[in-house]
Amino acid sequence: MKFKAGDLVTFKDFKTQAGHFEGCSPLLVLDTARHWRTGTHLHLHHLKTGGKGWDSADNYVKIPST
Repeated sequence: MKFKAGDLVTFKDFKTQAGHFEGCSPLLVLDTARHWRTGTHLHLHHLKTGGKGWDSADNYVKIPST
């Protein structure tokens, strides 16, 4: 899945993969980085806790806009 700065994402699990986003934790993508060996990583800002950090893009799914 392609991500870009400004996207809202959440943790990928059975519920969010089925399209149910109610009650999920929103994270804002601040930046992306692609590495030939480890794949795409996202610089994330957790909107509820304020935490920031990098994680593999494989762990996240985009939250659809309303």
